[in-house]
Amino acid sequence: TDTCIITVEEVPVVVTISDVTVKVDSQTGKVTVEGKVSSGSGNEVTIQVFDPEGNLDYIGQTTSVEDGKFRFEFTPRTGASGTYSIRIGAAGVKEPYEDEFEYEYEAFVPVTGVSLDIKEATLKVGQILQLTATVEPENATNQEVTWSSSDESVATVENGIVTAVGAGTATITVTTVDGGLTDTCIITVEETPIEVTIENVTIEVDSATGKVIIEGKVSSGSGKEVTVVVIDPNGNNDYIDQTTSGEGGIFRFEFTLFNQIEGTYTVKLGAVGVAKPYEAIFKYELPVPVTGVSLDKEEATLTIGEILQLTATVEPENATNKAVTWSSSNESVATVDQNGIVTAVGAGTAIITVTTVEGGFTATCTITVKEAPTVVTISDVTVKVDPETGRITVEGKVSSGSGQYVAIVVYTPDDDIDYIGQTTSGADGKFVFVYTSRLGIKGTYTVKLGAVGLEEPYETTFEYDYEVTVPVTGVSLDKEKATLKIGDILQLTAKVEPENATNQAVIWSSSNENVATVENGVVTAVGVGTAIITVTTVDGGFTASCTITVEEAPTEVTISDVTVRVDYIIDKVIVEGKVSSGSGQYVSIQVLDPNGFHDFIGQTTSKEDGKFTFVFTLNVKVQGGIYTVKLGARGLAEPYVTTFKYEHEVTVPVTGVSLDKEEATLKIGDTLKLTATVEPENATNKAVTWSSSNEQVAIVDQDGVVTAVGAGTAIITVTTADGGFTDTCIITVEEEVPVVIISDVTVEVDPETGMVIVEGKVSSGSNKEVTIRVYNPEGEIDYVSQTTSMEDGKFRFVFTPRTEMDGTYVINIAALGVEEPFETTFEYVVSKKKPFEIIPVGSLERVGGIWATVNVKRVEGTPDHEGQEVVVFQLMKGSTPMTITAVKQDITSELTVTVMFNVLDPGNEEYTVEVFVFNKFDSDTGTAPIILAESKMMN
Repeated sequence: TDTCIITVEEVPVVVTISDVTVKVDSQTGKVTVEGKVSSGSGNEVTIQVFDPEGNLDYIGQTTSVEDGKFRFEFTPRTGASGTYSIRIGAAGVKEPYEDEFEYEYEAFVPVTGVSLDIKEATLKVGQILQLTATVEPENATNQEVTWSSSDESVATVENGIVTAVGAGTATITVTTVDGGLTDTCIITVEETPIEVTIENVTIEVDSATGKVIIEGKVSSGSGKEVTVVVIDPNGNNDYIDQTTSGEGGIFRFEFTLFNQIEGTYTVKLGAVGVAKPYEAIFKYELPVPVTGVSLDKEEATLTIGEILQLTATVEPENATNKAVTWSSSNESVATVDQNGIVTAVGAGTAIITVTTVEGGFTATCTITVKEAPTVVTISDVTVKVDPETGRITVEGKVSSGSGQYVAIVVYTPDDDIDYIGQTTSGADGKFVFVYTSRLGIKGTYTVKLGAVGLEEPYETTFEYDYEVTVPVTGVSLDKEKATLKIGDILQLTAKVEPENATNQAVIWSSSNENVATVENGVVTAVGVGTAIITVTTVDGGFTASCTITVEEAPTEVTISDVTVRVDYIIDKVIVEGKVSSGSGQYVSIQVLDPNGFHDFIGQTTSKEDGKFTFVFTLNVKVQGGIYTVKLGARGLAEPYVTTFKYEHEVTVPVTGVSLDKEEATLKIGDTLKLTATVEPENATNKAVTWSSSNEQVAIVDQDGVVTAVGAGTAIITVTTADGGFTDTCIITVEEEVPVVIISDVTVEVDPETGMVIVEGKVSSGSNKEVTIRVYNPEGEIDYVSQTTSMEDGKFRFVFTPRTEMDGTYVINIAALGVEEPFETTFEYVVSKKKPFEIIPVGSLERVGGIWATVNVKRVEGTPDHEGQEVVVFQLMKGSTPMTITAVKQDITSELTVTVMFNVLDPGNEEYTVEVFVFNKFDSDTGTAPIILAESKMMN
């Protein structure tokens, strides 16, 4: 017999780390690492983090929870930006999980103030002013501000653009989103002597380049400043500029869109005397790129003197930039102009090439030119323009006699083709062309004539001075169909084409006035059914239609208890009544002036019991005139009609207002009664309103009582309801704020260990938060921390500079109530000496586990730091972190520490233990631990 001893070992379970994510909080700089260990819950997971220089920045250990999930939170000790690497290990993990993450954190810089470039300004009604706010400091994290006006009936503000809308005084306030800090500009608006209008505005948009041309006219004539503001589809200012009007008040802006966002842009134009900025819109579409080009002919044969029109088709059909250039490979054979007209000049072959301006795509046509039998000439050419019809007649004679082809091309003063034609000569070679100008531009036109055998085109010019009527080519409506209830009103808008058609007049009609009537495009639903509303152009009789379907109102509705009164003091018309269908019903109103034109159109929703109210100002005021009011609602069989007479009563207008004080100084909580005197004494309307430019400083009620609420300055303004006259009182509110100072600051640097100790005193006493910031010689933040002051306001910071640079370091110390941070400096020379030394006692022992013993000894002459020291043992299997054991104790001089790692049958596996000494090792992730000794490796 013989035997074989079989030893069966447990198959090690392979443990893996997975689902690892790394997130960096941009606000706090904190890093969160989460993941999963396959061995489940209750297992120790270890992490090592290395900074961009490869130095150990953070080490930690945690225990996995349900499903093996684990989580680490920490703030990088160095705080340097760049690529950090992580290594994660656990018992049973063969190779540590490795990953990288980018770290970039900038400390939040708070706003300390804001200022405006203009403190006060005087504008005329309609003028626009750009205010610029500067947030301090320049590198503040949140630069956002909000704008407000103390009186929007005087001046409005949007994105810093102030628009003067009425006479008076308004305070424009800018407020920082961070901190609520403010600055103000006092705007005084004066009446404009003559009402000024902006008119004849045209807007041209080149989608290919984003270029915009805005032209128009200001009624106040030449030499007037005109301001433009262009707002993009997102509501942001895209372009702001100012120009001076030329002859006849004509002005022009030419610019390129800054953002070039597809959508609708808003244009606002203002000038001195313009009551309300002129507004218009235009649409910008992103350019469609060119993908190719083709010609209508690939080859052609001509005789010397002949002309051929080539037509290029740019693809796609909706490409934005369809511009092309033309060229000939041999201009002694054939020439081509920039309109694609080829002229045969000599026998031979030439290749005509068309090239797209965008993309450089090409297409070609091969031209073969034959000799002409004889030399041909064109003579006796005359050009006549009929002054009545504008018709143009070109006559002449070709020397080759009758039956010859004669071609003509006519160019406008802008070198665009106006006419192309061909005819056959008659007796004696005479020919005639008769046509009407296609473009109708006044100026000098060029005529080119060609014929077989003609060596080069005959060329002449003529003057065209005929006023062209632009005919209507069509009309469209903004709606094709609509459904209304009886009593509803709908405004239809007609667009005559082309935009510059001479006669824009249209006529409106309804196919069934028992269903819907129409007047000036305003459709009124009167009965159930369908009606077709048709708009017809006076010029050409072009039409467009909208199908109106009128439905029965749910129940028969009536309008009753209607009253109309005119308040001549506030210049308002008040129409009140009641709709029988109750609350929440739409009620519409049309007001016709004594001449039958619409003066006001509106809509409101009925309130409790069906009551409704309209308040409006008449646009056209006719003394003694009779105005017609038409009221509609869903279910109303026909509009309710009533009338009222406008009789303007004589009132005594307000001419001014004054306050009994121009300025006053208050303490927080004080009150002050201001008295306003309206002039003249017998003015009809003595009503006034009160406002404060800064309600964080002082508030005012409508009786003129001012209450001081916060330190600073506020302007109290009284405004008359009649005329908007104002007067102001400057209120200064003072506050006794205790001044806090930092004193008795000392800085000591231990030359052996490199540790820095900063001590001082804050005058506000104990339990006050004191913050320190330390900047290295290159101006970078090296250390940031916060502590709470002790008895008598004393505080203390102990740290080791993390950048370890020689040179001058700057210290800033701040606390609540300190006006300016205390600043001092210290010189630092890098010391390689750490406070503690680690001395391994023998090697690792492998008895019932893995044992490690070290002696931690304080280096003589090094200062103690606050708190206990932590000795950390990390077990490694090969290069994989396995587990961590930490011992926390106050080491005054020397400490021997022995730890045992519970490893079953460690055998001859390659285990090592690395030993560290830190100042902390806990769940506090606000600051990273400080390394107090050079680490040692035990085998």
